Amino acid sequence: MAKISSATIKKNKESASKSNTATSTTSNWQSSSSGGSSSNSYLGATMEKASTNGQAKINGVDDVTQSKINSEFNQSSKVDKADKKTDKAYSNLDKLVSTKDIISDDVWDAINSKFEVPEAVTEADAWLSSQLEKIQSGKTSYSDQVRDMMDKIMNREKFSYDVDTDPLFQQALASAMNSGKQAMQDTIGQASALTGGYGSTYATTAGNQAYNSFIEDAYDNLPQYYQMAMDAYQMEGDEMYRQYSMLSTEDDKEFNRNLTAYDATYQHRNQIYNEAYSQHRDSVSDAFATANLQLNEHGQRVSDAYNLYNASSNQADKLYEREYSQWADSVNQAMQYAQMLNSDYWSQTNFDEGVRQYEKNFAEEVRQYDTSLAEQKRQHDDQMSYNWASLKQRQSSGGSGGNGNGYDYSAEDMEKASKSKAVSTFKASVLTETEFRRRGKSTTIDGKQARFDNYEEYIDAVLGSWNSDKKLTESETAYLVGYYFR
Repeated sequence: MAKISSATIKKNKESASKSNTATSTTSNWQSSSSGGSSSNSYLGATMEKASTNGQAKINGVDDVTQSKINSEFNQSSKVDKADKKTDKAYSNLDKLVSTKDIISDDVWDAINSKFEVPEAVTEADAWLSSQLEKIQSGKTSYSDQVRDMMDKIMNREKFSYDVDTDPLFQQALASAMNSGKQAMQDTIGQASALTGGYGSTYATTAGNQAYNSFIEDAYDNLPQYYQMAMDAYQMEGDEMYRQYSMLSTEDDKEFNRNLTAYDATYQHRNQIYNEAYSQHRDSVSDAFATANLQLNEHGQRVSDAYNLYNASSNQADKLYEREYSQWADSVNQAMQYAQMLNSDYWSQTNFDEGVRQYEKNFAEEVRQYDTSLAEQKRQHDDQMSYNWASLKQRQSSGGSGGNGNGYDYSAEDMEKASKSKAVSTFKASVLTETEFRRRGKSTTIDGKQARFDNYEEYIDAVLGSWNSDKKLTESETAYLVGYYFR
């Protein structure tokens, strides 16, 4: 949005208005001479020339009236102050419209932030993974002992009794054998004493009987040793079952503790994750709300700045028009008075000669003016034809900045373009034709002061600048060309 200086807006308005005033007055003089008086026609041409160059002395007019006619319009300090206020409002509007970073960096960072899984959740996931494998396998610190004990129970040999391997019985048998031997020796000794110290068959038989008695007594107790062995076998089995039961119980307890710890950790992990994710989600949601608020606030500031600029511009225009109208009325009155004085003057001169010279000169001026006007119109028509031909070529070929689809824009496209923000901003940023002329057809384009021959040339330059900056789409450009040039 190019900055517009109010100092250049009204530069040429005085000369244009004076020319219009003089032309209007001349037209009145000419219409008043419809009776055919050539002296009035010459009078009008003379006064038009005098007012146009601003310095020539009108014949028959006093210095005071001539001074009013030749006076230049100078706006008051009040208008200057209003113009400065308008320039300041426009500069502020231009700054706001050109703002790019409407949403603050911290808000953008919050919107684009990614959710990071808390370290506690990552650690919990690792522990849960290892714990799950352990739970699924069913193993505990007691598992091997339970399995070993079960193997012992299941693979335990059936009860069998072997006297040769029974230590208690063998111990009792050895004792009986010792006692039997002693009894046998005692018996043999006693029997030998009866026979005079000589051995005899009787003594041997008696000794053997004594020995066998002890042995038989030992074997008579064999059922008791069998029962004792069986009781020991049974007690050993009972102890194995007791140990198995105890180990199984501890195994179940540890498994349940592992399962409970897994469930508790899993619940805690989910709680941490959900709380962290909720905080992140709320943070992003708050960031979007803040971004919308910042956009709305910026939009309100732009709207306020635009309204202030319009109000300031309208106020400056009203002050200027009022002062300028007062000055123009004064000049017009002086022109009217000069008309009367000039008419009196020329009625006393060689009017016929004056009319002849006037008509000759006026005809030449009209011819030159018509020639110049025709050339300007031809150049303007050529420029408009070129603009439309360029636009149609861009529409048919896609253009350097178009979409390349090669289609004409429909009424729907034009309707949509007319309501776009870019078109509204363009209309608000360019000068109106009245303001353009009031500023002397001079303004700033792309930071450079430029002067244009007409309003269409100015609009075409602004459109070119906006298209170079890619501020407008092809359909928006087409709409604006139709809006300003048709």
